[in-house]
Amino acid sequence: MFSDDHVLYVYDRYVEQLYLSKADCLIKNVLIICHSAGGMATTRLLNDKRKYLLPRIRAVAGTDTFFGRAQNKAIQQVYGRSIVNWVTSPQPLGTILSHTVPKRVSAGHAAHEYTSAAAFPQIMSYFDAMLKSAQNQPVNDKSLAKEMSEKQLPVEEKNEDANNKKVEENDAKCEGNDKEDIQTDIDKQAKDIQGNSDKSKEETPENNGKMEVDNE
Repeated sequence: MFSDDHVLYVYDRYVEQLYLSKADCLIKNVLIICHSAGGMATTRLLNDKRKYLLPRIRAVAGTDTFFGRAQNKAIQQVYGRSIVNWVTSPQPLGTILSHTVPKRVSAGHAAHEYTSAAAFPQIMSYFDAMLKSAQNQPVNDKSLAKEMSEKQLPVEEKNEDANNKKVEENDAKCEGNDKEDIQTDIDKQAKDIQGNSDKSKEETPENNGKMEVDNE
């Protein structure tokens, strides 16, 4: 039995039949975390079990996983709106690595097996924000707001801004050095001129214009 077959079996028997399919079911929100091959199992679950599951999906967090093809527009919307994949990366946690669908961000760890643990705090903040967003509630989590603000720019744009700032700093430093060099050159030229003037005075005879004649 493949992992997606196992996931479908567990969902059918212990989730949909017992709860989601019931008219009086109180479960309104479903959150999913999937790791490694779990992304493909989640894809199959979304494709095959739409009736009771799709209306309740609020967020899916993948950790260094991969997802299959969405079979219809409703699932494509879930992919674009509700799925984030935290993948292996040396970049800081939450750094946007690509705007593909689903979106890929850094898990803050370079080892596949540690991505779930490394990304877990941010995944919980993400789930909290998505639940509040679904209920039209304000997100008051300041740490999440900070993380989200840091994630607005892709890595390339962040690097470009950092490089531009470094260039500006180098230009300012070079400009300052140029001014110092110019002033040094001016001072040196002035000193040379003064030295030449003093030397000329020393070499000029006191009886200027008189010539000694050898009478011999």
